[in-house]
Amino acid sequence: MGKIAIIIALPIVALLGGGWVLSMASHRGDVKKVLDGDTLGQRCQGYDKSVVQRQWSLLANKNLLGKEQLFLKLDLAFPLLYGSAYATSLWMAWAALGRRFNPVWILLPVLIVVLADWTENLVLLGQIKRYPVELQDGWIQAASIATRVKLHCLYGLGWILALLIIQMLGGSKTE
Repeated sequence: MGKIAIIIALPIVALLGGGWVLSMASHRGDVKKVLDGDTLGQRCQGYDKSVVQRQWSLLANKNLLGKEQLFLKLDLAFPLLYGSAYATSLWMAWAALGRRFNPVWILLPVLIVVLADWTENLVLLGQIKRYPVELQDGWIQAASIATRVKLHCLYGLGWILALLIIQMLGGSKTE
């Protein structure tokens, strides 16, 4: 049972703890307050140039665009934290189940999440430098797609981990 607790706790601590540190370091609460909590990186349905323009305009009017830029820079490290936590938990569960399948199937979604998160942040960092003059619709769409991929894969990682834990609890291990 102790191993299962660690497997469950690692990604939770990484996401919540790392998210809290990131939020404090970048003063994310100020930004979220202005945007009513509706930040670009949490929009499962994605966003377009007009949404980015509107959000950054609200932030610029409150002198918070620099904090958004700081957040995007600091957020480049966050995927390494939660990605490592998920990879470790998935690897531990996979090993506990007797390594019955290729580990690529559990580690590939982690890699996709990390790459999507980096893509989202790097594109938005490039675009925030162009604001307000010249936001590029194609790049904003690329960031939006990366955001959706990131969020859906994160949800998927949770489900994969849950299914592996259920198998562990059921004693499902090959000889």
